[in-house]
Amino acid sequence: MPTSPGFCCPVCGGNVSKRQEFPSLTTVFWILNPALAFNELLLGQRLPRVTHSCIRCDQPLALRQYVHCPACHRFHHGMLWGKGNALGHWFGLFCPDCGSRIPVLLSLVSLLIIIVTAPLWWPLWRVIRNRWIDFERSRAHRQRAVRVDTRLPIRRWLRWGALGWGLPVWAAMGVFEVLRRGIDRVTVIQLVATLPLWLAGGALFGHLMKRILVREHKFKAGHCRACGYNLRGLPSNVCPECGFRFDPADRRDSQRDLDRG
Repeated sequence: MPTSPGFCCPVCGGNVSKRQEFPSLTTVFWILNPALAFNELLLGQRLPRVTHSCIRCDQPLALRQYVHCPACHRFHHGMLWGKGNALGHWFGLFCPDCGSRIPVLLSLVSLLIIIVTAPLWWPLWRVIRNRWIDFERSRAHRQRAVRVDTRLPIRRWLRWGALGWGLPVWAAMGVFEVLRRGIDRVTVIQLVATLPLWLAGGALFGHLMKRILVREHKFKAGHCRACGYNLRGLPSNVCPECGFRFDPADRRDSQRDLDRG
């Protein structure tokens, strides 16, 4: 099980995390999806390159994810860049404590556009850099002040998926078609006809994200929370399979099962 030096969950005190990074399914989808260029370049949405999920916590995934700053080595709750602060990060993510840049993912299309247009935005960035970083840090501090780490980011996931994902992707595809073919009657009819499909697809995406982010950390009683190894009869509190230091209560549950058997 991947461990992160210095990681300590503020909720349960656990010191083992599961890293999500390339080539996980989520990161591959983000990089290869050209429609996400709309979210990244126009809406300013950014996804951290690496996230850490606490193994010991039983909370939903969305509430046990943390982002590591490579400069000051502090771990920040992922919801600092969640609801209320998910958009508007055109120049990236920055540590709310030291102001250093936090590595993010970019789709291949966004990366290409950013490189080509660098002569246009780079001079502006040189001028506003310090003030922009202060602005980003203040946004994260406001998120921290209202305790976003205790609340799920979304209530109506189907509506969020349809309007927050399906509609922007449909708009991005529409812009691409207009640039490629021009505005004519056929193009307008195709755009109108495909809107319900993209909204339905977005709602499905919202449903899948709900199942992933809202579900609690499930594990089989008497087995390692990290890798599922059977803990029966182990002489120590360290899993021999993955090295996870588990709670002694997990092994006692396993021993009770053994005694009943």
